[in-house]
Amino acid sequence: MMAALSDKQGEDAKKAANTRWEKAKASRAPDIPGEEWRPVPNLPGYEASSLGRVRSQFKVLHQSTLKKTGHKFVCPSINGKQAPYGVHRMVCEAFNGPCPEGQECRHDDGDPANNVPSNLLWGTRLENQRDRVRHG
Repeated sequence: MMAALSDKQGEDAKKAANTRWEKAKASRAPDIPGEEWRPVPNLPGYEASSLGRVRSQFKVLHQSTLKKTGHKFVCPSINGKQAPYGVHRMVCEAFNGPCPEGQECRHDDGDPANNVPSNLLWGTRLENQRDRVRHG
C-alpha cells in the first residue's frame, strides 16, 4: 500500500507538474494573431484552431499526412494508442459540435485541404458524394 504524500511532497509534485506544463506550452508553435483554439469534444487534451490547425496540450500536431484524397490526417494518442484522425473532422467537431449520427464532415468548397471552420459542415454521405460531383 502506498503511503500518503506529505504536504511538502504534494507541493513539490504540483510545482513539478506546473513546470512541465509551462515548458510544454513554451515549446508549442506560437499562436497566429486572430487564431482561436477550441477543444475537440471527443478527443480530450486536443484542440483545433480557426485556421485549421490541431494540437495536443503539449505541441502543435504539424506532422499531418496528406492522403491521396487530399485530406490531412494526424495520429493523436487515444487511450495510449495512436490512430489516424482527420484534421477536417477535428476542426468540424471543435467548431460545429460532435458529428450527428449518420453524418460525416463535408468541405463546402470541395478542397479537402481547406480545414477552416467556415468551410466545414456536417452532412450525409449522399450530400458529400454530390459535393464531389459538383466540385469535380
